[in-house]
Amino acid sequence: MYSIPTIYDPEFTSVLLGSKGWIRKDWLEQLDMEMPETIDDFYNYLKAVKETDLNGNGEHDEIPFGATTISDLRNMLKGAFGIGNKGVKHSYIDEDPETGKVRFYPISDGYKEELEYLNKLYSEGLIQENIYTIDPNQSYSMGAEGLYGSTVITSPETIYGEEMGKNFVGLPALEGPAGKTYNKATSPLAHMGGFVVTKENKHIPETLRWLDYFYSEEGAKLFFMGIEGETFEVDENGDLQYLDKITNSSEGLSMEQELSKYITWLGGGYPGFVREATFKGAESLPSSIEAAQKLEPHMLDEVWPEFTYTVEENNKLSGLKADIHKYVDEMQDKFITGTEPLSKWDEYVKKVEKMGLEDYLEIQQAAYERYKNN
Repeated sequence: MYSIPTIYDPEFTSVLLGSKGWIRKDWLEQLDMEMPETIDDFYNYLKAVKETDLNGNGEHDEIPFGATTISDLRNMLKGAFGIGNKGVKHSYIDEDPETGKVRFYPISDGYKEELEYLNKLYSEGLIQENIYTIDPNQSYSMGAEGLYGSTVITSPETIYGEEMGKNFVGLPALEGPAGKTYNKATSPLAHMGGFVVTKENKHIPETLRWLDYFYSEEGAKLFFMGIEGETFEVDENGDLQYLDKITNSSEGLSMEQELSKYITWLGGGYPGFVREATFKGAESLPSSIEAAQKLEPHMLDEVWPEFTYTVEENNKLSGLKADIHKYVDEMQDKFITGTEPLSKWDEYVKKVEKMGLEDYLEIQQAAYERYKNN
């Protein structure tokens, strides 16, 4: 079995950051507020949105923070609480700042502080009430209608439409108890299995040579942009740009919906090297680049890629993950929504530890050592 990776250009910051935090700049102006710089500033903005009829329709239907999932908000705020300090490829482990070893951070003090903060937002109605169950298309529609005061998304312009999207501007890294770092970044080794060739393929050398083409600049242009004159053009500056029929769909479709008629990279894995020059998705828009530049000074120095495990380790870890991750996720949601009070924190930690956490961390530490020594 041959596994072909998806690689992100380490210099293409916007794509490494993926979805980013966005805030309504026009609402900030209406409220006579400065751009939030701390988690307290962000809370004050959300509270002001809830209490003010900013869209002027006589109703308090504005949603301070709305999105398709709460996980992106958690990831956006992790740096403020000193957790997830090796990026988003690992949703439960990072590096213990005191020992340098692998840490299971969902039982750390910083994680508890983040849950307390999110519980405060949720209990005061500052986070969309149905964020755990909302259909993505419903969320996109609400954003397009101008109901969201802030969100985490790849690009408001591509999802909410250009007219509404231009009201949003990127949020900076927010300072919290642990300082002002931005931990929501992925590794340049984005996917180890972007494309897989198995032994059933009778022409493996030829297939791999074909796939290798897509890592070249010429191959990337074809894969991500399509055919010149049909899907893209070269502008006066020599930059590749999608044609107007892609960016301004005659059928009222989003750019990505229109692109899907011609191009296969949307969604799923793929072989290739993602460069800013030949990738013109949402992360390449000027607003996305500007938002990334705002976050760049506070990004992590090192982001862990996915670890690799021996067959024995993987078999053992799979069972441990199934139990531990499921319980952590369930309790995370309950703590945020208030279904379970945070006074049960110690009880929660003890249960996680009894679920085989020591064995789990031993495997992760061994995998980390292999990564570090390669």
